[in-house]
Amino acid sequence: MLRFASALLVVFFWAPLLVQADGDKQLQSVKGSVSYEHGHKSARVLASSATIVLADNDFAITGDASIGAVVLPESSRVTLGSDTRVQMAFFNQIQNANAKFIIYRGRTRFKIEHPNGKPANYTFQTPTAQIAVRGTEGDIGVDGRNLVVSVYGLSDPNLPVVVTTEDGKKYVIKAGQQLIANWVNGRIQTSVDTLTEQALAQFAELGAPVSNWASAVANLGQNLTGGILPGIPINLPSIGLFGHHRNNSQASPTPKGSPTPCATPKTSRVAGFLRKLANADSGCASPSPSPSPSGA
Repeated sequence: MLRFASALLVVFFWAPLLVQADGDKQLQSVKGSVSYEHGHKSARVLASSATIVLADNDFAITGDASIGAVVLPESSRVTLGSDTRVQMAFFNQIQNANAKFIIYRGRTRFKIEHPNGKPANYTFQTPTAQIAVRGTEGDIGVDGRNLVVSVYGLSDPNLPVVVTTEDGKKYVIKAGQQLIANWVNGRIQTSVDTLTEQALAQFAELGAPVSNWASAVANLGQNLTGGILPGIPINLPSIGLFGHHRNNSQASPTPKGSPTPCATPKTSRVAGFLRKLANADSGCASPSPSPSPSGA
């Protein structure tokens, strides 16, 4: 009897935490064709403007000219652009807000909140890199093994986005910066530069960012002087007047230990939005296709 009572006590103690750990992760159909996959079942299409609760490891998928959104219990939001496939690996709030998304393809916008001042630890896994995000607004674009990460705003300037590429290198991305990573001849070539209107245009279907990215760009030189996370290679951009900057082929040399920024050929072979984003002078070999992360 005593054991039974003890077991009940454990259940009553942990039950609220278990509910809180899973929470109600909701997938919303915003526009067009939005569907989800649960377990090994076939994808099910949501009705227009409908909402469904996602379980851990469920997939959210959008079709052509479609928009979906994953809304987390602590008000964070991940918006999915057209032709995007994302897995909600897990979410919990046992101590802090912790979540992991796996992005297989497409464009996503993350708006990660700090509810009640508690830290948020979000991870976005792609075929090329892992992106660690705290209170942040930004975009992630995945095209095969090519990657774009744009950061528009940080709730705390001391908590930048940190991108760890598959080859083990880490990059600190501040508000007002963009990282581009391309696979060339079996190697990752990565560059970090200031955001531009052209860069934002590649994610135009997701709407205008809430954060004041233009101000972040204007103050980027000052923001970068803090030396956050020493030892992590940062390709410092050359900043002039807002909206005018030199690309990496004209900037200061890449810091020792960093990959050489990828130079895209005049007739780019990088599909979609990446083609417009890469604008260096010399050529790159076409990146070879790579299998998606496990679990697709």
